[in-house]
Amino acid sequence: MEYRIENRDRHLDVSISADAVEQEQLLEHYMNNCRDRRCDDGSCENATDEYNKVDRINIQPTTDGVLLQLIAKPGETLNSTEIEPCLEHNFAMSSSLA
Repeated sequence: MEYRIENRDRHLDVSISADAVEQEQLLEHYMNNCRDRRCDDGSCENATDEYNKVDRINIQPTTDGVLLQLIAKPGETLNSTEIEPCLEHNFAMSSSLA
């Protein structure tokens, strides 16, 4: 899977290219792991302190994959370099669901 991270004002947009099967796996994985905040409570085996800066995560399908929107808490800035290892981890975990 390929992805692109764009820094916005208070959030990071992560556009992930994925076929239909990968899209379904990613959506299931992120909905089950990120929406319940395993990332920031330390229960993820690839946890990063960067997620302590995240206020919320929006997850939505797109025509060619998935869009993750990581929205920072007021006064915080997210570091995309710190987020990348987590993305790679989540890609591996979601593909193992198949």
